[in-house]
Amino acid sequence: MRTISVIVFIGMMLARLPAQAQSGLAATPMKLFFDAPPGSPQTLSVALSNPSPRVMEAGISLADWRRDSSGHIVYYPPGSQSNSCAAWLKVLPGERFSLRPGETKQFSVILQAPARADSLKNSMLFFTQLNTDSAKDERGMHILVAVRVGVQVIYTPPGQHKKDIDILAFSDSRDSLRVTLQNTGQLEANGKAACELLHLASGKKNKLKETDFYTLPGARRVLQWALPPGLEKGKYTATVMVDIGPEQELKIGELEFSHD
Repeated sequence: MRTISVIVFIGMMLARLPAQAQSGLAATPMKLFFDAPPGSPQTLSVALSNPSPRVMEAGISLADWRRDSSGHIVYYPPGSQSNSCAAWLKVLPGERFSLRPGETKQFSVILQAPARADSLKNSMLFFTQLNTDSAKDERGMHILVAVRVGVQVIYTPPGQHKKDIDILAFSDSRDSLRVTLQNTGQLEANGKAACELLHLASGKKNKLKETDFYTLPGARRVLQWALPPGLEKGKYTATVMVDIGPEQELKIGELEFSHD
C-alpha cells in the first residue's frame, strides 16, 4: 500500500483532510511585531496549544520568506534573504518539546537587531509536529500527516513610519484586467483594491469583486480581475481604487479599453 507524507499548514487545506487526520497545533498570535531600537533585545510571547486528543511532539525552526507577485508566500533557508531577521532571533525554552492533549505552552521569542539595522526585516517561526499521524484519504490510500504552523516575525526599527503604495501599470487582455502595484514605503502595506467598469455608450456600471492584498517594502503585487461573463461589447473606462488604510492616500488608476 502506498504511503504519502503530508505537511499541513494551519488555515490551509485542513478541512479537506479526513477527520481522523486533523491533528492540531494552534498558535497565538500569528504575527509578532518587534520595534525595539537596534542593539536592544525585545521579548514577545507565543502561546502554542494542542487541541488534539493525543500527545504532540514538536520542534521549532526558522525560515525566510517573501511574497511573490501573485501574493503567495515563498520560503527560503533562514538567513539567505536580504530581508531576513532569522539570525537575530532566539526562542525559549528549547527547540523540541511535547504538548499533552489540551495543553498550552508559552514560548519567549527574543529579537535583538544589530546596531546597523535600518529597515524592515522579517522571518517565519515554525512549530512542526514530529510524531506524524496516519490516516486514509477518500481513495483508501494511507497518508502520514504532520501539522506545521507558522508565525510571522516582523521587525521595524524606530522612526520607520512611511506607508505607501504605487500603481505601476494597468492593462487589459481579452478577458481580464491586470494591475501591478509596488510597495514604496518603509512598512508592510496591506489593503483592498476595487475595480469598476463604465460602459461609455450606455453609462452602465459594473463593479468587480474587491481584492485583498499584502505587500512588504519594495515588493510588487499583481492583481487580476476576470471580465464578467456576457459583458456587453463596447468601449469601457476601468477605474481601480487601492486603499491601504484610512490615514493613507487613496490611489486611483484609470484604463480605457474595448471589449469586442
